[in-house]
Amino acid sequence: MRCEDPPPELWPIWQPLWSRRSDLGGWGIGLATALVTLVIIGGGYLVTLKFAVHRGVSVFDSRTEADAWFGPTPWAMGIYMTLYLYLPLQVACAPRTRKGWASLLLSLQAGIWLALFSFATFLVAPTFLHTRGEMEAQLTTSSSWAVPFFESLYLVDAPYNAWPSLHVSLSLLFLLTAQHLMRGRFPRPVVWAWWPAWAALLWSILATKQHHAFDIWTGAIAGAAIWALYLAPRLASLGKGEVRIGSGRGQKT
Repeated sequence: MRCEDPPPELWPIWQPLWSRRSDLGGWGIGLATALVTLVIIGGGYLVTLKFAVHRGVSVFDSRTEADAWFGPTPWAMGIYMTLYLYLPLQVACAPRTRKGWASLLLSLQAGIWLALFSFATFLVAPTFLHTRGEMEAQLTTSSSWAVPFFESLYLVDAPYNAWPSLHVSLSLLFLLTAQHLMRGRFPRPVVWAWWPAWAALLWSILATKQHHAFDIWTGAIAGAAIWALYLAPRLASLGKGEVRIGSGRGQKT
C-alpha cells in the first residue's frame, strides 16, 4: 500500500477527505468529520423526529419504576449541555497522523451505522417521552436560569425518538474513541476522569426528563455493541509508525 493510500478499513467515499488530510495543519479531517457527523446524523435525527410527530404513534410506554427516582431538576440542564463536548473531544484527542486521521473516519463510520440502527428503531417502534410533562410543569413556576434553554430545546426536540437514546450511544462511542486515542499520550487521571463526567451526563438526561431510564440502558447497550463489534477491532488493526504533521519535522508516533 502506498503511503498516500487510505487504510483499507475506510470507506472509499472518504478518499477526497483523505487526499487533503494535511490541510489546516492536519486538523482538516477532524473538522470535516465533525461537520459530516452533525449533517448526516443530526439531519437524519430531525427527519425521523418530524415523521414521528406527524404520525403521532407510540407503540409502547417505556417508563419504568426507575424514572420516579429522578425528579425534574432544571439546573441539571448545565450538565446536560456537556453532551456537546464529546464530539469535539475525540477530534482534539486525535494525533495529526495517519492513524489519528483514520481513527476519526472509522469513528464516523461507526456513528453512521449506529445512527442507521437507531433511525430504523425510531421508525419501526416509536415511543413517546411521557415524563417530559413533569419538567414542563416544573418550568411553569420556575425562575431558573435554565428555563430559556429548555424552551429553545423544546422548539426542535419533540418528545419522540426516545429509545435507544442516540444521545447516550453516540456520546459513549465518542468517549471510547477519545480514550483510545488518549492512552499513552495523556496522564491516566485525565483519561479516566471522563467516566464520572459521562455518568453525570446520564443523570442529567434523566433529571431533565429528556429520556426514560429504559432509553438510557438501551442507548448504552447500542453504543457499547457498535464499539465492541465494529469500531474497536478496526482501530486495533490500524498500522503504527506514523508521522506527525505541524511541528516542522517528522515525529514517529
